[in-house]
Amino acid sequence: MEPQRRKHERAAAAPGHFAYAVVLLIAFTGLPWLIQYPGNQKLSTEGYGIEKLIASHLFHADGVHLASMLLVLVPVGLILERKCWGTLRFLAFFAFTAVGSSLITLATAFIVDDRGASCGASGVAIGALVALGYSYPEHKLTWWMPKTKHLVWVLVFLNVALLAFIDRRYAASAERYFLFPQSSGAVLALVFLVLDPWVVSRVERWKLRREEERREKVVAIRDRVDELLGKITEEGYEKLTRDEQTFLRQASKHYKAE
Repeated sequence: MEPQRRKHERAAAAPGHFAYAVVLLIAFTGLPWLIQYPGNQKLSTEGYGIEKLIASHLFHADGVHLASMLLVLVPVGLILERKCWGTLRFLAFFAFTAVGSSLITLATAFIVDDRGASCGASGVAIGALVALGYSYPEHKLTWWMPKTKHLVWVLVFLNVALLAFIDRRYAASAERYFLFPQSSGAVLALVFLVLDPWVVSRVERWKLRREEERREKVVAIRDRVDELLGKITEEGYEKLTRDEQTFLRQASKHYKAE
């Protein structure tokens, strides 16, 4: 039953859907590094707020950090956005894992009293790997590679090891980093995958309810128009009240708009 549900969700997204979110991600993460943006949008216990909670994911510790994130998130994100979710759901996934991993990192920093800065979208990249393994568990990238459900956990381990390496690399420098808690992106991705079908079903129910209300409204308008037209035929237009005349004019505009 579960594989059939995943197959149905993948079929719902158009295979030719353009990956707008991934393209924007490349632009907004690559540009600050290329121009060496001087602003400090990194998250830490010494400087945090709503703007840094969001913007910190666009800045990275160095070129290795940025490249490793893009190498994972671009190909995986293309698959998830184009074939599984579409742009809106991918953006929802990005926001959920990004903000969630930032909050966990910040809370951990307060607990262990670490003043290193957190930045980058590594939490999202790790979460995207987990989501890919969930969506395509039996797929193989090439014949000699393990199945995706096994491969992604190897890649997750390597990404977590890289975060620990960056933390250690800058431990003795003036600009310290605290990136390891972003590995919580794996857990957040699993939470998102559990919540996603529930949210989607609620949205679909809301859309169906709105469509049903719209149809009922159209039927009610038509019935009322037929009633007033019958009155005009029997008694003449001048017998209509001012409210009835206004209703007919509004109904006429409604039909023209459709």
